[in-house]
Amino acid sequence: MITALLLCLLAPPLPAGDWKLAVVQLPSAPFPPESRREGYIAGDKTLFPADKHYSDSSVGIVIPDNFTQGDATNFIVHFHGHRNNVNNVLKQFGLQEQLNRSGVNAVLVIPQGPLDAPDSGFGKLEDAGGLENLLNDVATTLKDAGKIKTDKIGSVILTAHSGGYKATAACLKHGGLAEHITDALLFDATYGGLDQFANFAAGGEKRRVVSIFTEHLASENYMLLVMLSKLSSPYSLLMEDDWKDEDLLPRRTIFIHTRKLAHNDVVSKVDYFARFLKTSSLR
Repeated sequence: MITALLLCLLAPPLPAGDWKLAVVQLPSAPFPPESRREGYIAGDKTLFPADKHYSDSSVGIVIPDNFTQGDATNFIVHFHGHRNNVNNVLKQFGLQEQLNRSGVNAVLVIPQGPLDAPDSGFGKLEDAGGLENLLNDVATTLKDAGKIKTDKIGSVILTAHSGGYKATAACLKHGGLAEHITDALLFDATYGGLDQFANFAAGGEKRRVVSIFTEHLASENYMLLVMLSKLSSPYSLLMEDDWKDEDLLPRRTIFIHTRKLAHNDVVSKVDYFARFLKTSSLR
């Protein structure tokens, strides 16, 4: 059943030889979880019922057209923001196209978070071992479908937009696969979890954090910068119009303060998702 779902392409049909795109249902997906069994009450007191917003166990999978099977499979896991869903995220931010343009040899995984709800909770992906459970299920599914020859996991990159920060921080703290995670890419996603981001960055010379942020998160990024200083972890602060892709190559924390891009533009308007991947450990 899972294999059949994997082989069903999303509408509209994609051109042959471009990329492969599918949505599967997995038990390790964020939802449904115990934490949202009664739904969720937002800040404005609106109730988001569990059956409509926290019962979808979808996981989007994108395989780029340059994908080459190896002894292990690299993964990029993207956590979306509020009031969104897997299908719309792919369309809104052009993630499959950007993955293709990045040229990295990795499978993109997009777990469904709160479905069209203003909530940063990511259910089972916040649990200990949640990331490892998810990627083990994805790897097994791909292997069973004949898309990869091994279920061994290679390098892992975590990316987050907006409310996806909470899942990213939890995965860095206790999601498993700690020795596999090389990059954390934050797209206006420093609302919280700063301790986890700082500790990850300071945990080894091969790790990189990139945080692009708009004005409303300037203070949080300054706080993160101070944390890194206390941990003697190196960082760079780049000016918006005065950097090249080569400036993203150092394995450290890199801050980019944008005054031109809106909150929902930081992922795709100038191909930052592709450029950050292109300069990652997978380059």
